[in-house]
Amino acid sequence: MAKDDKIRTVKTPEKLRKLLKKLDLLEVYEEISFTPRKEFAQLLKNTKTPETFQRRLNRIIADLLKIVTPKKANEFIDKLALIHIDNKKLLTTMSRDKDVWYIPGGKREKGESDEQALIREVKEELNVDLEKKSIKHYGTFLAQAHGKPKGVLVRMTCFTAKFDGELKPTSEIEKLAYLESSTTEHLSPVDYIILDDLFRKRLIA
Repeated sequence: MAKDDKIRTVKTPEKLRKLLKKLDLLEVYEEISFTPRKEFAQLLKNTKTPETFQRRLNRIIADLLKIVTPKKANEFIDKLALIHIDNKKLLTTMSRDKDVWYIPGGKREKGESDEQALIREVKEELNVDLEKKSIKHYGTFLAQAHGKPKGVLVRMTCFTAKFDGELKPTSEIEKLAYLESSTTEHLSPVDYIILDDLFRKRLIA
């Protein structure tokens, strides 16, 4: 950080401030240097539609998370996720008694391979059977774990796959939703990064 970065300030748009506070990111946002904060604020200016504004808002969250997430961690939660896109929208789930949308998937059990764990988790959550030969690695993403102490990271290894059956929420899932990059729904931190990555690759709207 440059010497004068500590005293230079940039006015944070109110909607960005509210979202940062909701995600417990306001403190880390205010700690980063002046230049990225200025760039983030500038990104939200002169947007022509609410969808564009929200999409850029979500991109800021993703970029901020990438800035503040350490490259290595002493402790992280290892999870797998299914990337399923329909009509340029990403499938997400909300568990019962939760208020955050997650990409479907979960933790591996002892001795499971990535494919075995993903097949089991998707069956448990969505009641469909993944075709093992169709499972392909999409990407691996790292961010602060939602609801965990600061510094505990989640490593999300994402896959695409074909499946047999009709997607239906099981007893542990309250509901399903297909989201675009301009969503106003509350996501887990790592899912903001994944959502932005999908949009930048033009896989979702």
